[in-house]
Amino acid sequence: MFNNILYFIVVLLIFNIGYPVTPPEESMLFTAAMLFLSWLIFSLYCSSAFVRLLKLSDAAEGHEGRLAERYQRLNVRLSILAMFFFALAVCVFNLKQWLYLIPLVRNSSLLQGTVALSLFFFYLITIWYIAYPVYAAAFQVGITRRSFILSNIRFNVPVLFPWAALSLVYDLLALTPWGGVDGIFEDLYGQMVFFTLFLTLLMIFMPGVIQYWWGCKPLSSSDRGRDLERFLTEKGFRYRRLLRWPIFEGRMMTAGIMGIIPRYRYILMTDALMEVLSVNELKAVLAHEMGHAKYRHLLFYLLFFVGYMVISFGFSDFFMYLFTLYPGFSEILTGGETSSASLLYLV
Repeated sequence: MFNNILYFIVVLLIFNIGYPVTPPEESMLFTAAMLFLSWLIFSLYCSSAFVRLLKLSDAAEGHEGRLAERYQRLNVRLSILAMFFFALAVCVFNLKQWLYLIPLVRNSSLLQGTVALSLFFFYLITIWYIAYPVYAAAFQVGITRRSFILSNIRFNVPVLFPWAALSLVYDLLALTPWGGVDGIFEDLYGQMVFFTLFLTLLMIFMPGVIQYWWGCKPLSSSDRGRDLERFLTEKGFRYRRLLRWPIFEGRMMTAGIMGIIPRYRYILMTDALMEVLSVNELKAVLAHEMGHAKYRHLLFYLLFFVGYMVISFGFSDFFMYLFTLYPGFSEILTGGETSSASLLYLV
């Protein structure tokens, strides 16, 4: 999930990057054609990559573990490629400028972000649709392609709940007599504050909401669940609840922990894991998850993301100063070509 959080942070930063919004330089037909051509190139590349991977799986039958590892690596690469095509849509093909021509969307950061994220989700859904045969071969999970795609959507959408809440507050502030407050978030430092709040809310409060979105149920109703709860109590581990995790119809063998503070800390276990492992093996899995909390790995990820943004934004002024030393870059920054300036800001 931490990869997914990083993907969406980068996508939102790309979309909210600070450059002057001017009228589109090209026609709407050109923009639509370029967006379709970009998606077509992306989908053909995905198909080619997964077909090659599936052929490798046929040649290396009995090595599902290696196939699963390659599948995960390919997913990461294609997700990064999807971010690149999204950046092209925003910075080269005038997506944001066209959105600004729609009055209702122009005045709402929530609607702007929703449209932008919908485009990125479309690229991700393309990956999931094409990846399904390889996923089925690698993990031997008996779910349909439709269930696979819907499970991925359900898995990823909760990452955006805190962002949606903050964006809604941002839009409401713009409608109040203190509407000037919304300008605070327009510059680089405002964006840094916004995304720090986003990540903090994500890590602290999201677990309490996400359990309902994923359809999690308490494990205390089963004998094994009660045994595991007693184990956690004996170890003095503080948490809110031990939950059954039905993601991917519960057929994926995995477990997880979410929540920085005990009041909003949940431990998740899928049905497949509960069925295959013995009670002692399940206790070992719980010990692993307890280690994440004990050594504050979730807090480390939060500090890593915030630190990454601080360093990135901190160096932005330095790089802009370097750019002005070269006449070509200086002309881009002071000229009227929005797409060129956007790409420079993105770099």
